[in-house]
Amino acid sequence: MVYLIGEITAIISQIDKYLDFMFDFEPLFQFSRHNCVVICSFLVPANLIATIATVVMVIRVQSLPKMLWSSGIATVLSIALFLHVSTWFMIGVVTPVTFILFGLGTTCLIINMLAVTYRREIAQLLAHKWLIKLANKVINVSGNTLTLRGRE
Repeated sequence: MVYLIGEITAIISQIDKYLDFMFDFEPLFQFSRHNCVVICSFLVPANLIATIATVVMVIRVQSLPKMLWSSGIATVLSIALFLHVSTWFMIGVVTPVTFILFGLGTTCLIINMLAVTYRREIAQLLAHKWLIKLANKVINVSGNTLTLRGRE
């Protein structure tokens, strides 16, 4: 019986060591912080491009699977940006840059969610010709100048 308890304790300690190694994210966090410029120089434009692609698909009334793919890619990029910025928050680096990046990720995530959720309403709004007529009445475009009508 004592032998069996000793074996179980040894197995549990080996599993514990394995789990400690398996769930140790500190090397990943250090990688994220050491390669911050490279990660941000990829994530920021990719996030913006994916979000703009989703909005363009909604405006052009593309199929729902295309919109979901585009929104899904943008969501993954936003979450990656959140996780990257969170590694800086974990060590206490609170700067305007971290808040700007966090805000960018939040904005892109919200735009993607709203664009897919309210795609029909957006399409109906853009389908009305009165918006174009209203814009033509309010804005005067001549050459390279853009002026509001009534203030000429």
